[in-house]
Amino acid sequence: METTEQLETIHRQTTPPRGFAPPASDQELEAGLVEAGLEAAEDEKRGILEAQPDPSAAPPNPGRDTGTTDRGFQERLAATAREATEKGRRAARRARQAAREKKETTAAYFRDRNARQVADDLRAASKEHPLLVFGGLAVAGLALVHLLRK
Repeated sequence: METTEQLETIHRQTTPPRGFAPPASDQELEAGLVEAGLEAAEDEKRGILEAQPDPSAAPPNPGRDTGTTDRGFQERLAATAREATEKGRRAARRARQAAREKKETTAAYFRDRNARQVADDLRAASKEHPLLVFGGLAVAGLALVHLLRK
């Protein structure tokens, strides 16, 4: 996220002075914005590099190779990356578990609803046409006996 100073710098770089003719095309305008963005990125990089301590200026440390960057910084960076990766894995695991639970809950709801609907339909049919329901149950029972004998 850009700071206010960076935004003001970009605004000054991209806003033409009074009396200045606008760019002839969108491509020229886009090129100017890209150039301003590159300059801002270079300024930011320069600021980061200036903020880092110079490893050659530090007194020699027998526990550290003076020709490399700060080993502690690299270890902290690697630890941060591992933590972020693990957090991402845990979040993905929780999301999969929540989806699985939602799917199971939804399936159970529809099973219960379907069972209730069948029971309600049988109850209603038995009141209107008791012999038809009895005959249907008898046929279903005979089919079940036939399947069990095989």
